Amino acid sequence: MPVTPGVTTAEAERIKVLEQENRKLKRANEMAGSTGRCNTGLLERA
Repeated sequence: MPVTPGVTTAEAERIKVLEQENRKLKRANEMAGSTGRCNTGLLERA
């Protein structure tokens, strides 16, 4: 991991963990959104 001036090792690790969590949540939201759109389309056709 590159060293950023003014950031401790613990802070850099915490940022890394938060960025990973953020990516996972974005993927989950994208999947939930696309599923919701699909389901909405099915209901509108019924």
